[in-house]
This record gives sequence, C-alpha cells and structure tokens, in this order.
Amino acid sequence: MKTAIILLTLILALASYAEVINVPDDHETIQGAIDASEDGDTVLVAPGEFIENIDFDGKAIAVIGNPDDPSETVIDGDANGSSVVVFRNEEGENSVLRGFTIWNGLTDWGGGIYCNETNPSLSNLIVQENRATRSGGGIYCTNSIDMIIRNCSILSNVAEDEEEDHNVGGGIVITASNALLEQVIIANNLAENYGGGLWVGGYTSNVTIINCQILRNSSVRGGGIYKSSSTLNLNGVVIADNEGDYGGGIFNHNSGHLNLSNVTMTNNVATTDFPAPGGGIHSHGNSHITLIGSILWDNEPEEVGFNLPNRITLSYSDFAGGDDGIVFAHQLHNRNRRYIVFWEDGCIDEDPQFADPDEGDYHLTADSPCIDAGDLDAELDPDGTRADMGAFYFHQRDIEIDVEELVFEPVEAGEIDSLPLVVRNVGNNPLTINYSMSLNNPRFRVHNENEDIEIEALSDYTIWVTFMPDSALSYAASLLIESDDPDEGEIEIAIEGEAFTDIEQDDALHPLEFAITGTYPNPFNSTATIEFTLPVSQAVTVGIYAPSGQKIDSFDLQSSSSGYNSLSWNGSEISSGIYIVRLRSADEVRTAKLLCIK
Repeated sequence: MKTAIILLTLILALASYAEVINVPDDHETIQGAIDASEDGDTVLVAPGEFIENIDFDGKAIAVIGNPDDPSETVIDGDANGSSVVVFRNEEGENSVLRGFTIWNGLTDWGGGIYCNETNPSLSNLIVQENRATRSGGGIYCTNSIDMIIRNCSILSNVAEDEEEDHNVGGGIVITASNALLEQVIIANNLAENYGGGLWVGGYTSNVTIINCQILRNSSVRGGGIYKSSSTLNLNGVVIADNEGDYGGGIFNHNSGHLNLSNVTMTNNVATTDFPAPGGGIHSHGNSHITLIGSILWDNEPEEVGFNLPNRITLSYSDFAGGDDGIVFAHQLHNRNRRYIVFWEDGCIDEDPQFADPDEGDYHLTADSPCIDAGDLDAELDPDGTRADMGAFYFHQRDIEIDVEELVFEPVEAGEIDSLPLVVRNVGNNPLTINYSMSLNNPRFRVHNENEDIEIEALSDYTIWVTFMPDSALSYAASLLIESDDPDEGEIEIAIEGEAFTDIEQDDALHPLEFAITGTYPNPFNSTATIEFTLPVSQAVTVGIYAPSGQKIDSFDLQSSSSGYNSLSWNGSEISSGIYIVRLRSADEVRTAKLLCIK
C-alpha cells in the first residue's frame, strides 16, 4: 500500500510539470518546440505553413495542429531528401501526431512519415503529395509492434524512380509489423511496381483494416493492395476503381491469410492480357482467401484470378458470375485440385443495386438483394436488422420530419388552435416513436404523450399540437421525439405561440362563454381530447352520440370549475364515422362534431 502511494505521488508530481508549448508564440518552428519539450508535454501548432522536417527524437509528447481541419496546419518537407516526419527512437503510443497536412516530402523510404521500431499514434492527418524513390510514398512503417493509424487521408503519394526497380507502396508500406488502420482513406496513390495504395509484407506482419476506403490507386501488381507472406484482415472496407496489370483490387502473393468481411470490391481493373489477372483479386501462391458477407462485382476481366495453388472459401457473399467469376491460369492444376473453392451457405450472384457506381457511391439501395443477406452469425446492423452484405449497411429505420419548429399564428387569449406535426418513416422496417413535452408549458398539449407509437415502413404519423393561451403573452415549449432510428434517436422540435386580447384582463379573468372550445386530434383514431370552458363552476354532462342519436358514452362532471376544462375519451372500440359531442348544463347545450378514422 505504501509503495502504491509513493508511485502515485511520483506520477502526479511528473504530471504537474507537463507544459504546453505554442508554435510560433513560444518557438518559431515545430522542431524547436520538440527540442525544448520533455515527456508528457504538448506542442500546439497554430494554423499556417511550416517548411521543415521534424524528428520526435524518442519523446513521449503530443504534437497537435487542428484535428478538426488538418488542411489549416501544413508541414511542408520542401522535397529536400528527408521524410517530413520521422519516428525512429522507440517512440510509443504516447508520441502523438495529430491534426496536420504532411506534404511535399521526398526521400528513399517514407516520403511523408517514416517509422522504424516505433509505435506512435497517428490520427486526423492528411498525408498528401509526398514521394519515395523506393518504398512508402506517404507512410513507411517497419518493425512496429502495434502501429495505429486513425481518421487519416493518404492522398496522391508516389513511390517511383527511374533508377530503381522495386518501388512499392504508393500510399503506405507496412512491413514486419502489426498494425491497425481505421477510418482511413487511401486514394489516388501510385507505386511503380507493387501496391499502389498499400503494400503489406514480411512473414510476421499482421494488419487489420477497418472501415476504410481504398480508391483509384494504381500499380503494376496490386492497384489497391499488395500483400506478401503476411496476414491481412479487412472489415467494412471499400476497394474500388483501382487499376493494375495484375490484381486491380488486391494482389495476394505467397503464404498467409487474406480475410475479407463485409468488403465491397467493385470496378477494379486488371489490364494485362495474360490469363487470370484478377480484376478484383489476383492470388499467386499457396494462400487461403476467406470472403464473408462481402460483395465482389463488376471487376474486370474477372472477380478472382488464381495462379499456382490457392484456396478460397466464400459464404454469405454476392459474387458476380458464381463459379465463372473465378478463373484459373493453369487448368491442369485445377484438375489436380490444387485450386480449391469452397462455396458455403448464403452466396448469391445478383446485381447489388449500388446507389450510383458511376459517381463512386457504393451504398445499397432499397431494392438490393444484399440487404439482410449477410452472415447469420454477425452482429446486427446498427438499425437492429440482420447484417447486410458489403461495407455499407442499408438503413432500414429512418425518421424524417420536415420542420424544426412549429410556430402558431397569433390567437386571441381564450381561443384554441391546433397544428399537425407529421413524422415519416422512410425506411423499410417499422419505426417506434415516443414523444413528450421536454420543455413543459401547460398552454401547449399533445395527444398520446409518453406512449409507444409504431409507424409502419414508408408511412407516417401525425402528432397534433394544441395551443391554449389564457393571457396576452408569448409562449414557448419544446417537443422531444425519441425513436429507434440509430442515427437520430432524439429530435427536439421548438414550439412557439403568441396571444392577444382586445380588453383589459388580469391574471384571474376566466372565459365567460359556455362552449366546446376544441376536440383533438380531429380526425382521431383511438383517443380524443375534448376541451370546454365554463363561465362559473357548475355540474355538466359530456356525451358522445352517434348521428342516429344513440348514446355511445357520457361523463357526469358534478363539480367542473370555471375556466378551462378538458377530458380524454377512449374511442378505440367504436367504428369509423362522425360522432356528436354534446356539452350540457342545467340550462345550456353545446355540440361539436368528432370524426373517427380507423
């Protein structure tokens, strides 16, 4: 216990000395701030362009620009033969680079960012227009145990040189490392030889890519990705519009596993005339490919091309051409069953009905056969339905409300007005809503408050809001609508109204008329509210009658107060039609019509 207290004291003491260093206020350059920093410090960089190359020098510090808009804070490497940012002194997860555009680097390895035997945290970065003459135009990562790259865009980087013949990884190179890429866009990168967007290699590499997009990259082998002798796991990834001689989407080389789960691979092209180049995937060597809940569609000239022994297992996937979508370069090997294809449950060969593939929109549309057709053992989609195939699930519970506020026209104090608020379910599954006045004002009322209401697919429901001012004032309230829409679980609608009067009033003034002042909703389905005013306290009866005069229901109210009164009537057992509401006292009768629609 004593040791723990001493350790905690030391940690707190160290934390108390952490500083914030501002660039350019405290130091003109980012490297100057890094050199002056100690472990635990934060370097905050103001928006602007900084022409320099920086080295973290093993320090556990955070260097932060503008995470919300990395384009505002630019580190320009000046194409001077060095990486823009270097990590090479055993930096760990507490070495943070966040919120910058990394631009104009030029070197052999890692034009934008170079990482060797380090595990820094890279997030909210734009790594753009850097060049490597060997490997990793944007980022080069080697010998890392737990590299993490999140919320980054790796754009228009190049790995090429006329004097070199092994230029790989236009966007990113990961070799002999474990790494996680999440919410990363890798687009428009070029590698002269291997892996236009991403190159993964080294027998010990194990790389997981989650919710990323790999688009419009190019190389000779592996326009989108080149994987060699390693394990690569893809989940929720779009690989589209990439181009290579072999493996337009992915070139899978030698041993290891290639696992695709909820991947959309489409519009990739392999350009060579040799057999089985693999528009989607070209697999060369003894490897095992697994496809679960994925879409491979419109890759040219075929979805998958095999050269040398390989295995592939497909389940719950939309695979263009079925058996014909897999082409073997050497049919003799196929006859000897050196190519093994396992077709398991749930595979289809149907147009996935992308929203707008010509414009690069690969979301599913409402008619897609891939909806609710994914892996039965997978987690449910966020809308609570069975997993869909592909990287983007189709949202089947979707609430839509046309207005953000309800504003009543001015009314005279003592009068009543009602406005409809239409809630639409534009999804394919039932939507449940529940609503209440979150900013309560007794002058505004809604029917069916705090009740669960189910709205069928592609239909709507009307909430009637009633305004009942009693004084010449401005009124405000707020209606909170909760639903099981996973994207919009709560919607708040502002409500405003204003009342006026032509005579002097004080707070104790009551309406002088004996009247039915409102019935809502009208028409109604199951429950209706009946509003009435009394000039004095008295006994009244409220009756509901059919047009024939038959009494349906009645309320004997022996001590109704002067002023505003209301009651709720449950008409769930009656049929559709027009009904008469009758308010009766000892010497007066008033009537109103009420329409029921089932």
